[in-house]
Amino acid sequence: MILNSQKSILSIILLSIISTSLLDCRNRRRNIPMEFKDSFVEIPVVGTSLERSVFFYYPEESKNTPSKIPLILIYHGGGGSPEGMVGLDNGRLLEFARERKYAVAYMRGYKNSWNDLREDNNAPANRDQHEDILYTKLFLDQIQNSYKIDSNRVFAGGISNGGMFSLRLACEMPEKFVAITAITAILPTTAKDVCIPKKGTNLTIINGSSDPIVPYDGGEVTLFGKSRGKIYSTDETIQHFKNIYSCGSVKTKIIPKSNEEDPTQASLSSWRCNTGSLYLIKINQGGHSWPGGVAYLPKSLIGLTSNQFSASKLIADLVQSNGKISESNLKP
Repeated sequence: MILNSQKSILSIILLSIISTSLLDCRNRRRNIPMEFKDSFVEIPVVGTSLERSVFFYYPEESKNTPSKIPLILIYHGGGGSPEGMVGLDNGRLLEFARERKYAVAYMRGYKNSWNDLREDNNAPANRDQHEDILYTKLFLDQIQNSYKIDSNRVFAGGISNGGMFSLRLACEMPEKFVAITAITAILPTTAKDVCIPKKGTNLTIINGSSDPIVPYDGGEVTLFGKSRGKIYSTDETIQHFKNIYSCGSVKTKIIPKSNEEDPTQASLSSWRCNTGSLYLIKINQGGHSWPGGVAYLPKSLIGLTSNQFSASKLIADLVQSNGKISESNLKP
């Protein structure tokens, strides 16, 4: 018979294994596709209080041409890594970048986390109030010195903790980005008072209605039974940006299914605004994952991964369309 103390030890071990697996969904277990393994350089970012860097991809064919090219910044989830983000979609965003000649900067979080302004002492960047906005600004300034980047065609996207930090970018430095895409992300209650940008960008929020970690209807972010900060609902987050952007009436369209075996279904809501544009992609029955990406853990832990469209294709298409979304962008 197992004693209670032994049961507790086993529970802790099991929790540790599951936690490591969850972190690895965006980290070591998803290897960089072989064809891209030698395509990255580590770019140092000078000027923050700690040494920081960026995992950077620049298409080979663009190195010997005079043309400046667009840049996409990608922010990994909490506990993740740039390398893991490459593998989360099996390198599909890189395939688009190589084909269409975009640079991609996989940003490296402070101790694998981002300061998204949540009251979350479990995340080092939030606990230490780290300077991630400064890190981003410095990188955008410094990358111009070494690579031919079009500073007027910079885009950003992120998932979970990285998605919430992407919302912070929309709050504090929207003028730097043509478009920002925040996945499984909602505005923290502690961020609303500082989220008062003077202008908008083209902002897309992609959330699953059945996300067990970042609940669609708000409340608390929870991971393994621990609160990771309070958040508004998706609708309240949209309303906040609607007020700032001075948006008009909404148009909502159910996106036809591309995969009948997949129970999830996406709808696209769009608003025309006086400054920027605003989009919500709601994934009915969708969970805490990158649409079209790797189902990195069982649905009992993270919910369903939608394969009705590809978030990587959407982000790549936003570069082509100058930040505007159409139904054709929401395909696998």
